[in-house]
Amino acid sequence: TYFLFNINISNSLDISYLLFYSFSFLMFFFFYLTGDKLVIYPILIISILFYQLVMLGVFLFHISDLESNSIGVLSFLLSYFSVITFKKSSKKMIRVIAQISLVLNIIMILVSNSRTSLFALITVYLCYLFWSLIKRRTTLLTGIVIIMSILFVNYYISLSNTYQGIRMNDIVREYTGKNLFSGRQLLWKDAINEVLYTDNYLSGMGNNTVLYSAVTNLGYLHNSFVQIFYNLGVIGLILFVLFLLFMANHFKNSNTIDQKVSFSFFIGIIIMQNFEGFLINPFPNAISTFGWIILGLLSGKKVTKSTMLDENVRIQHSPFMGIPSK
Repeated sequence: TYFLFNINISNSLDISYLLFYSFSFLMFFFFYLTGDKLVIYPILIISILFYQLVMLGVFLFHISDLESNSIGVLSFLLSYFSVITFKKSSKKMIRVIAQISLVLNIIMILVSNSRTSLFALITVYLCYLFWSLIKRRTTLLTGIVIIMSILFVNYYISLSNTYQGIRMNDIVREYTGKNLFSGRQLLWKDAINEVLYTDNYLSGMGNNTVLYSAVTNLGYLHNSFVQIFYNLGVIGLILFVLFLLFMANHFKNSNTIDQKVSFSFFIGIIIMQNFEGFLINPFPNAISTFGWIILGLLSGKKVTKSTMLDENVRIQHSPFMGIPSK
């Protein structure tokens, strides 16, 4: 609500932009309340067909005008459906399709050379691997990731012009073919300075304000934390952090396989916001809406037949079974 109504009255108002994010937020709440029964298998099939076509185009026809980072982000998001379907389905054919889909998604992340998507995918794997250690500390871990993300912005900006930063940039370019400092540090610095110089640090510049700098005139800052601070200020940033912590708390002490996978991807999405801030984008796109749908699916608390069955089995095998309660 704060995001939608935090409008700069001195700028023109884009109704379509507000309608787009109203729809995105409604999609979040819809899937947060209804769960994943309506979307898992259709999205899985769509992802396979989509990536089969893309793979044919890339490898057979040498298509080079694809936006690589967007392909990487979409591949990462779609991989959630592949993993969760493989883990939850008992049908052999569905599990095979899920495995094929996951392999295609990973291949597309590698082909796109999206370092952010690859790093997020590695984070997902690590969270899943060490779930037994973090399941009681999901809120704490999320808070640490958020704090480190915000501190990273300041460190990334200050490091760019130092000798250490130049050396790190050379190493990253040698092994990845891309610069560590791609111009984002200038973009983030311009955005933060504009907010501070205009004394709009509490409420930001307004959700209908676009940053125009020497780096870009598109206004997309490639970082959700910086984007929210620029458009919504400290108030918006605090609300966004509380929003993420609220979702993280739902995963605490969970033992179901779907929540184990979901929290891992939840952390991966937060990590991804450091370089590809698709959750808040001054220009509407399908990935933003899809990102909010994924968040709704990840954090929605629901009771399924499988979890109810597990609970009944646990009760039946309890040593206190048959003892009346007080």
